[in-house]
Amino acid sequence: MIAVVGAGPAGSYAAYLLAKQGYEVKLFEEHKEIGSPIQCTGILTEGIKTFFTPKKEVITTTISRIKVHSQKEQVEFKLQKPDIIVDRTLFDQSLAAMAHDAGAEVLPWHRFEKKEQGKIIIEDIKNKTKKAYAPSHLIGADGPNSHVAKSDHMKGKRTFFYGAQATIKGTFDPECYEVYLGSVCPDLFAWVVPENEHYARAGLASFSHPHTYFQAFLKKLGSPSICACQGGLIPLYNRTIETEKEHTFLVGDAAFQVKATTAGGIIQGITAAKALEEAITKNQSYEQLWKKALQRDLWLHLLIRKAMNRFADKDYDYLLHLVQQQRMKKIIEEFPRDYPSRFMTSLALREPRLAYFAKFLMGR
Repeated sequence: MIAVVGAGPAGSYAAYLLAKQGYEVKLFEEHKEIGSPIQCTGILTEGIKTFFTPKKEVITTTISRIKVHSQKEQVEFKLQKPDIIVDRTLFDQSLAAMAHDAGAEVLPWHRFEKKEQGKIIIEDIKNKTKKAYAPSHLIGADGPNSHVAKSDHMKGKRTFFYGAQATIKGTFDPECYEVYLGSVCPDLFAWVVPENEHYARAGLASFSHPHTYFQAFLKKLGSPSICACQGGLIPLYNRTIETEKEHTFLVGDAAFQVKATTAGGIIQGITAAKALEEAITKNQSYEQLWKKALQRDLWLHLLIRKAMNRFADKDYDYLLHLVQQQRMKKIIEEFPRDYPSRFMTSLALREPRLAYFAKFLMGR
């Protein structure tokens, strides 16, 4: 039996792939309702369709444009391949349903407690009982603070952004989301992502004081009416995180497989789940497979993030001034943001003045 802990996108997709291969799979989720509470904005690039096409009922809107703001500049990008905004509760539930339909046993309200002597202890929260299982493989897809990782003493420094987000009411362009760079949120950025014409998800993430920055950001937006609040930890990619130890594996946020530039990780987690299915079915190294697929770009995202965290507002202004040229916009609009290795060289060759930012890669 294969035990998967955590029914987020990475865990459910891993359970789906392995059940489809004929393995006995149990998918444990500690919350009563899969996909709740919401801790993600739900932006997916076109790359998700490499794996599967999300069902229409989970999609809230389709984004054709991104508007980026710095203190003094603004640039709008028209995406060649639109982004998808999903209802994360429905999206997660649809993936768990795929796993169930493939033959996995999906067990919500079941909490992983610990691993000892080759067995895992699972608590049935509803019935207040505990049961021991002896899985052939244990998959931790249980988020940034992974209890599977802690129970198996899997090494690596874990650093987090703290996210704050709210669903706000107003008037929004349902085909455009907005990003705010600079001192509005110095560790990452702030965002407004529409659900439809009347509601949007506004938020930001920071290493410290997220709620202070968030309150200032809401004021900048005109103090909109808040319908619901969300928040949570967002892992900062670290290639020293141990993701494979004997027959225990980590995927998704539990493995810190998240883009440091945007804090997105759904496609990265699903890519790793595919690598894990291949590793188990073919008895190969999971770490080698997922790193071959993801590590180069995750490292580039981290390098860019570390450089941008040294920017002042004037540096963001200059960056947007450069990239609003049509020859630069064309590259950004055409290439997938998940894979900076595919377009960074093209940007540098098209605009030599980007060399100004090289000094931030090694500090000032």
